[in-house]
Amino acid sequence: MRLIFAASLFALGVACELGEPCDRYVDYMCDCHVSASECDQLRAELAGADPDIQDQCAIDLSQQEAQDDDDGVVCEVSPF
Repeated sequence: MRLIFAASLFALGVACELGEPCDRYVDYMCDCHVSASECDQLRAELAGADPDIQDQCAIDLSQQEAQDDDDGVVCEVSPF
């Protein structure tokens, strides 16, 4: 029982630390690919996205990072 509780707390902590997939996607796009006005629009569109959209954000981020890797684009995402 304690092991299950500890594993649940760990998973919750990791999930909270990583944030929502759409938040990570927006941060990456805003820091590396879009203008400030496009960033505001993207942030508004994806705020409070449902689980299906969150899944798509994770896919989109992974694809964008892979494309940037292929293109030799280096992007540093700010921690805030």
